[in-house]
Amino acid sequence: MSITDTTAIAYSNRGLAKNQHKDYKGAIADLKKALAINPNDAVAYVNLGNSYIFSANYGTAIQYYNEAIKLNPDYANAYNTRGIAKYFYGDKKGACVDINKAASLGFSGAKASLARYCR
Repeated sequence: MSITDTTAIAYSNRGLAKNQHKDYKGAIADLKKALAINPNDAVAYVNLGNSYIFSANYGTAIQYYNEAIKLNPDYANAYNTRGIAKYFYGDKKGACVDINKAASLGFSGAKASLARYCR
């Protein structure tokens, strides 16, 4: 692992920690730095999407979840979180399609998401 890889991971981890402490602006800055270094990190895209969904910026969140899914089409959590963002964005049908996809990929949290957002 190179110093560049280590730096990207550090920014990504710090962004995740900032999300957990509700410092979404700081998380966004760190996760964007991580992605500038390593634009192929699907997890960082999901975490960045989460920062935006927590900030009620659902359209932008969806864009970052799309990027994660482009990088890893079997990333079940990305489908689940994109579905939640779509729900809050006003696209209930699209939300349920995504959450069902997450379930078909084996995401354990999809059942709860289906119950909450796709009744």
